[in-house]
Amino acid sequence: MIILACLIPEEQGNIPTHFTNWPLHLTLIPWFEISGKELPKFLTAVESIAGNYGPIQLNQEGSANFSTRKVRVTLIRPTTEIINLHQDLLLAISDSNALLLSSRYTGSNFRPHITEQAGRSLPEAKVIISHKLYLITKEFADQRQIVHDIEFSKTDS
Repeated sequence: MIILACLIPEEQGNIPTHFTNWPLHLTLIPWFEISGKELPKFLTAVESIAGNYGPIQLNQEGSANFSTRKVRVTLIRPTTEIINLHQDLLLAISDSNALLLSSRYTGSNFRPHITEQAGRSLPEAKVIISHKLYLITKEFADQRQIVHDIEFSKTDS
């Protein structure tokens, strides 16, 4: 199974389970491949990880063009919380013998951002919160499916 882990800002409204046109999202872990045998172990690890985080605030830090195709993105401040979540998920992938299909933008090269989708971008100067971690899989052609969404459950005491 090929999976991507991301945050999806909830102010977009209802996020469909199946989609062709991506919602606005912040990719935490790019596509990786995991065997069906390892998937339950990975999901247990991800549930545990999500329990260590509360809702995540996505603070905008300007915009930029990425790649030679000049893809427009909204930069997200790389908070300790976002970086730690990225690192925790990388460790869970490694522990589950999953294979990152590209590690180019992981670890020290991870730069949190939300890519414009079909001309839509984040509203400026608005506090954006993400309450869930989403695992998305490729179905066929351009079809994607949310296979698991995990609520961040840490509460401040």
